[in-house]
Amino acid sequence: MNIRKHLLIVIVSFSIFSNLSLVYADRGIVPIPPIPMREDWQLAIIAWNDGEEVLILSTVLSPILKPLGKNLTDRIILPGIHGVEILPLKDIPYICESKYEYFYMLDRIIYKYGLKTQLYGPPSLFVKSAKGGVEIIYRKRIGPHKITVLKANRSEDLVDWLNKYIVRNRLHVSEKSFTKYIKVFKDYIDRGYKYFAIDVIILKIPRGTVYPEPFIVNPLLYRFSSECIYYPLKVSSLMEGDTYIKLYLLTRERVKPEKINSLGFEIYFERKIKISEISGIDKEIIGLFRNTEEIWLTVVTYKGKVSNLLRDLEVSTGFSIWQYVHYIAFTVPAVIALLVSLIVVHTSKVSK
Repeated sequence: MNIRKHLLIVIVSFSIFSNLSLVYADRGIVPIPPIPMREDWQLAIIAWNDGEEVLILSTVLSPILKPLGKNLTDRIILPGIHGVEILPLKDIPYICESKYEYFYMLDRIIYKYGLKTQLYGPPSLFVKSAKGGVEIIYRKRIGPHKITVLKANRSEDLVDWLNKYIVRNRLHVSEKSFTKYIKVFKDYIDRGYKYFAIDVIILKIPRGTVYPEPFIVNPLLYRFSSECIYYPLKVSSLMEGDTYIKLYLLTRERVKPEKINSLGFEIYFERKIKISEISGIDKEIIGLFRNTEEIWLTVVTYKGKVSNLLRDLEVSTGFSIWQYVHYIAFTVPAVIALLVSLIVVHTSKVSK
């Protein structure tokens, strides 16, 4: 199961099936596999209302390949890549396929109101694990996604399951690929995020490709219970490099900006829109806002180091004094100036 699709979600290992023995990576020469990947862009639509969230998530992934000299480069053939992504959750999610066009729909609304947009390019097979402290909730196949939803109470058990999973599925990745995530997974479990959506993405590359283009991963939709607007970020923090994240938030009330700014995100767009303007979007989202005529569309963006994402996006809605800080900054000096003028006038009259 996917999140980075995301959400949140993290690419923790990749492999390329090839007969080569060496290839350059960010930290020098490493054996194949794995081939490192960059998570260049994360795109997500997050609709939240009254304890329910619908998350539509897609990402753009780029294999990192560097020239090894003409003779060796000419022999690089990439038949396919496997990516493993993880989305921590507090509740068992419903997952289904979604459409990339929903992102364009929301961008057209942004453009309509005069802000030029930035560019971006039912459960089955219920079983319980016999050992290892991990309970498999269900498995599902959606297009290139092989999804497993499971529950774990200990991070060590989760890592052990993941390491055995990649070996059992012949992903050709080190058996200890996930060991460094023990502390990160423990933090999620301690905070109540005991369900994990594991998504193995199979990316096919045309025969004879030397330097593959970035992959736009087909979006998946997740629906789950959440006491606040949630998007996983910390699960990506052990990756290297830069990333660009763009989140479209749909809410009944205005989003509080405090935590958004403290995470290094910027509010790119904010406006109340009519629900009829998104009538073509997924019915799971429309269903969240029954008997509602207007909702808030807020777009937040992040550009920077993945390693700086040390906290998840967990944001609430409603009144916040920070929503009016610009008005306060403008009116306070004027009020002070007026009071000073009145005092001067009053003092002048008294002295006479």
